[in-house]
Amino acid sequence: MKIIFWGTPDFAVPILQALCDSEHDVVAIVSQPDKTKGRKKTPVPPEVAQYGHNNNIPVMQPLKLNKEFREKLQGYEPDIMIIVAYGRILRQKILDTPKYGCINVHFSLLPKYRGASPVNSAILNGDKETGITIMNMVRKMDAGPILYQCTTPIGKEDSTGEILDRLGKNAGPCVLEVLQKFENGSIEPQPQNETQATYCGMISKKDGAINWNASAENIRRFIYSMSPWPSAYANLSRGEKTDRIIFHSVEVDTKSTEAKPGEVIAVDKEYIWIQTQVGSLKIKMIQKSGKSVLKVKDFLLGTPIKQSDFFS
Repeated sequence: MKIIFWGTPDFAVPILQALCDSEHDVVAIVSQPDKTKGRKKTPVPPEVAQYGHNNNIPVMQPLKLNKEFREKLQGYEPDIMIIVAYGRILRQKILDTPKYGCINVHFSLLPKYRGASPVNSAILNGDKETGITIMNMVRKMDAGPILYQCTTPIGKEDSTGEILDRLGKNAGPCVLEVLQKFENGSIEPQPQNETQATYCGMISKKDGAINWNASAENIRRFIYSMSPWPSAYANLSRGEKTDRIIFHSVEVDTKSTEAKPGEVIAVDKEYIWIQTQVGSLKIKMIQKSGKSVLKVKDFLLGTPIKQSDFFS
């Protein structure tokens, strides 16, 4: 099949790689425009676009999905278009371009968690599993008929980034199986149950602030759901000095006092304990903003923290 692949982030690359390694023909890639990074504001292409550049696949990074762009798509005469976290809603005129329409790879067990942050939401809500859904695309967000689903467990210390990487690597063979069913005419789309649909929105940088008035368990989930971006952080206040601290590896602990939420209640050579509204959080890996991620014992060598210090 002649495929146009739409995608942007790094976790979409293994799916693209699987398609390129198959008998199918990826004739073009559509990705988001380059973003500037660093002090020099150097333009950097998204990981999917960079893969295309490195492998001599035509790459389109349109600012607008206008008539001129749609004519370029039509010129490739695609059999199917595959969308993985492209980042924009597609008009019906675009969805109608390929022979077999468009399929979307979404990282949740639809109809649960339609929207932009399904893995973050699954971790935050304490779900025991998430997975991959491949569906036909329709104009309504993540509402198309389901073509394929599989599950993966969510471990106690699985972050959003780790699960996205795992799902990206697992999804390639799943997409190839769906394409084979299209070719032999055995595809059987199953409508979603609208009464079970839930939604999750975009996450922004400011959403990483920790609320210590939550329970230790809820904060633990929050920290892993915000990793690697936007990262879960709090401000460490010591006298007139304030540092932004990012949390990476934690666990819920039974140690608890009458201290206020956010207050350091114990420190030893290996760990820091912080009081929450219910229970305490045992900190194992931590990072000062702009610095390396460290085990607590190494972090304390450069940034001493003592009992009664306060995170806000």
